[in-house]
Amino acid sequence: MMQVLYISASILAFIGVIMLWLGFAQRYHELTGLQKAALLVTTVGVLIPLLAGFVAGWLGH
Repeated sequence: MMQVLYISASILAFIGVIMLWLGFAQRYHELTGLQKAALLVTTVGVLIPLLAGFVAGWLGH
């Protein structure tokens, strides 16, 4: 049950990051350095658990 929750939350967070980048894509050049850094940190924070879970699942099977 927890694995399903973890996988679902990771996928939703990944979709959220994609939506965030698409939302700021047209005005990316207008963002401040801190806002750009926050986008990058958020993206990395979502991708690391997603990739770690993928690799752990792949190696476990």
